[in-house]
Amino acid sequence: MNRPALLAPFGIAAVLAAAAPAGWAAIPGHQLQAAIDANPGRALHLPAGEYRISQPLVLRTPGGGLFGEGVIIQQNDDADILQVRGVNHVRIEGITLLREQPKFFKSARAIVAEGSHHLVLRNVTIRGNRASPSTVDLTGCNYATIEGCSILDYKTITIDDRMTNDLYRYAFRAIDGHGIRIRHCVGTRLIRNRIIETELRPTEATMKQHELGKIVNQAAELGPLASYGVKDGFAFIWHQGAGIGVSGPDVTAHTLIDGNYLENAAQALDVHSDFMVVTNNQITNCYTGIKVFHGSRGVVVSNNIIHRPGKYGIMLRPGSESWEAAAATTGKPAQEENVQRGIIIANNVITDMGYDDEHWRLWNDDPTETSPVGIKVGTGPLATNPRFRDLIIEGNLIHDHGQDGILIAGQPTVPPPRYKWAIWFDDEWRAENVKVSQNIFHPGEKGVSNLPLQP
Repeated sequence: MNRPALLAPFGIAAVLAAAAPAGWAAIPGHQLQAAIDANPGRALHLPAGEYRISQPLVLRTPGGGLFGEGVIIQQNDDADILQVRGVNHVRIEGITLLREQPKFFKSARAIVAEGSHHLVLRNVTIRGNRASPSTVDLTGCNYATIEGCSILDYKTITIDDRMTNDLYRYAFRAIDGHGIRIRHCVGTRLIRNRIIETELRPTEATMKQHELGKIVNQAAELGPLASYGVKDGFAFIWHQGAGIGVSGPDVTAHTLIDGNYLENAAQALDVHSDFMVVTNNQITNCYTGIKVFHGSRGVVVSNNIIHRPGKYGIMLRPGSESWEAAAATTGKPAQEENVQRGIIIANNVITDMGYDDEHWRLWNDDPTETSPVGIKVGTGPLATNPRFRDLIIEGNLIHDHGQDGILIAGQPTVPPPRYKWAIWFDDEWRAENVKVSQNIFHPGEKGVSNLPLQP
């Protein structure tokens, strides 16, 4: 059994540690990387203190890691903080990661792991890592656990460039960034994390200050899905990213998302996985609460509280990245199916809808617009997307906060609902296998549902 390595006072930086004030180490980054390399396969203990780096710290050996009370400060805005690539059983626990001067239009992550199985991140605190892809980024890391971590202020201003995607072919200024992003991973556990944005809020003043939604490049002919994001030469989907993003459902499976707290996200949980459980999460103030897309099969979404959603509380749809199974053809291998089927939405509370930061821009009186909506059930945007069926919606509560009587300008008032429908189904759903029962849906401005609800 490998024992943890002690960095100070017995490690490679003993002299520097001894010279620092009692209980406070100040160790240069190159010394820290040298200590990691000098203890292969062992978790390195970081005592309380600041560890300033200008290059990523790299964990290179199986069974290695970092734990303790130390604070690692990245001084290079273009460098990741920690990298783990191709090594298994790494543990990172208790430490704090931050950037000296967080800046917008950057993409460096706090923790990036690729092809590293059985990774454990526990009780890690990350502050001010503003990155357009994500703060914690795992790709191809099976059986990872991210538990009890705190991520504070992770969003950034960036260019969302979709020029090379033939479905879109445009680029625009946006808020973007994920707190945690999981791609092509099996058996992930995301448990009791706290992901909060305090500064970069989607107010009208923020939109004007940063020219959010401004299209900076576009092809002569936009892609077929551009209409989902562009109107009158403006990209209205300028609030991007997620508190937790899980993608790649043709590979990603057996994901557990349990007991997390997410505040001020664009999409709080943007999660696409087969055989996934999303439960006991608390969400407040978001564009969309929980989004399950792109061929997520065998999913349970239960016992979540979604407070102050703006456009959708829960959104279900096959998405453009779903497809039927296909036999092999000349030059193309056989393709397994990636379908959206077998989903249970149960015992969730969606409340205070429309009392979010973005109501000022999401509400309109256009009768053809179907949002804001408590639960939206949609079809895929492309003709090639399989139909979504086998859905149970049971025991949920969509609560109109305004009917309780709230204070407006100091006076008790009962305002109209700030959403249009409690639940909305695309018209193609009429013949599908959908069971809706034992819910309490307070009607929106247009009513409870656009289609009759039958158990």
